[in-house]
Amino acid sequence: MTAEYRLRGVLPDLHTVHDAIAALTHRHALPDGITVPLRLALDELITNVVEHGFPRLPPGERSLLLRLEVIGDTVRATVEDNGIPFDPTIAPGARPEGGPDDRPIGGLGLHLVRRSVDSMHYRRDGDRNVLTISKSLRADG
Repeated sequence: MTAEYRLRGVLPDLHTVHDAIAALTHRHALPDGITVPLRLALDELITNVVEHGFPRLPPGERSLLLRLEVIGDTVRATVEDNGIPFDPTIAPGARPEGGPDDRPIGGLGLHLVRRSVDSMHYRRDGDRNVLTISKSLRADG
């Protein structure tokens, strides 16, 4: 079963995302080892879309969709938006070495997303970014 959530493209959408993950967790009895990294990844990805993906679109014109599903032994989340084209699978992420003052601003969130999920796939579909992340339910990942 796929659960779909239409978001407004504003930061308070994160409350809906958290509620959606809680519902998925309850429905499928998912352990924290799955849901905590999934929530972290979705927090980062949706925050990035809201803060950087809609530079000229007012909230009423923004389109942001979240799909959550469990398929076999995999949890899959898809984030779809009408923001500017951005492929996080090829964007450079920050390297966490050194202290905070030694690193350039930006990229740490993408690093955290990549470390939190097992796979991340991007495609551009017309005027929409479509990003799918997945997390294995198996202990061996």
